[in-house]
Amino acid sequence: MIVVRLPAAPGPLRDEGARLRRRIEAAWSGEGPIVLDFQSRRIASISFLDEAIAALVEAHDLGEVRQRLELRNMVPGDRRLLETLFEKRAARRPATPRAAS
Repeated sequence: MIVVRLPAAPGPLRDEGARLRRRIEAAWSGEGPIVLDFQSRRIASISFLDEAIAALVEAHDLGEVRQRLELRNMVPGDRRLLETLFEKRAARRPATPRAAS
């Protein structure tokens, strides 16, 4: 298990989100889940959640992102917002061709 800490008091939200995503990507090659503990803090920022977490869908399959990330203590409103962002990012991702049988 790899624990990635959220910033205590985020500055410019898209910049802080990109910084957190780089830390998540650095931990991606490790074993086990990557834990993000939101400590029940309300983020409510599309920019932060999109840049920090949803953007991972550009490099990884959505199912893989959901499997690897363990989002602890995330408030329900932020979780719903993130799910919407996941869906939008996944819809923009090109479909991978299926192997011929």
